[in-house]
Amino acid sequence: MPVTFRTPAHGSLIYTDAIARSLLKLMGRTGNVPGAIEASQVADALERLRDALAACEAETSGCDSEQVALATRAHPLIELLESARDEDDYVAWE
Repeated sequence: MPVTFRTPAHGSLIYTDAIARSLLKLMGRTGNVPGAIEASQVADALERLRDALAACEAETSGCDSEQVALATRAHPLIELLESARDEDDYVAWE
């Protein structure tokens, strides 16, 4: 099932359920769909996501068992979060 991330500051993004839930957990969220992050919490979620991805890359085993690295898959979401942070907007997913 696809999960769509939305914010007024950026176009929508669609991820597969498994990838979306993984990224949400790396952002410190529960992984529940649907959900949202208030504008005041977007910067923290972005920082958590970046820190978690950096930690995954530093581990010898990494966080990826797939052909496309999770950090690569996360790049569009990082851009969406940056846009939301810069515009002081919320992020929602469903």
